[in-house]
Amino acid sequence: MPSLIPLTCSVPQRSVLDPILFISYTDDVPSVFQRHQVNYHLYADDKQAYVSVLVSDVSRARTALQHCISDISSWCSFRRLQLNTTKTELIWFGSRQMLHRLSDHDLTLEVGISVIQPVK
Repeated sequence: MPSLIPLTCSVPQRSVLDPILFISYTDDVPSVFQRHQVNYHLYADDKQAYVSVLVSDVSRARTALQHCISDISSWCSFRRLQLNTTKTELIWFGSRQMLHRLSDHDLTLEVGISVIQPVK
C-alpha cells in the first residue's frame, strides 16, 4: 500500500471540483491578452491568440504577439504552470501573394529562447 503524502496545494485529478478550481485559478488570463490588445479564445487549458492586420502592419502584429506570449509564459510560471513552446503553433492567413511579401523573420515569433515557426 502506498504511503500517504499530505497535499499543500491542488486537488486530485478527476475531482468534481476540477473544472471550478481550474476556472478560478485561470480566470485572470484574459487580462494578459487585453493588455496587449490581442484577441483570444480560451478552451479548457488551450489558449488561442490572434490579430488581424494589413501586410504593412505585420511587424506590429508580430511584436504584439511576441510580447503577449512572453507575458502568458510569465503568467503561467507565476502559477506554477508551464507554457509548452514546443506545442505552440503559429499560422498566418492571407493570400499567397501577400504572404510571399513577408520575410522568414516576419513569419516567426521569438519567445524567450524558443523560436516559433509557422505551420501550414
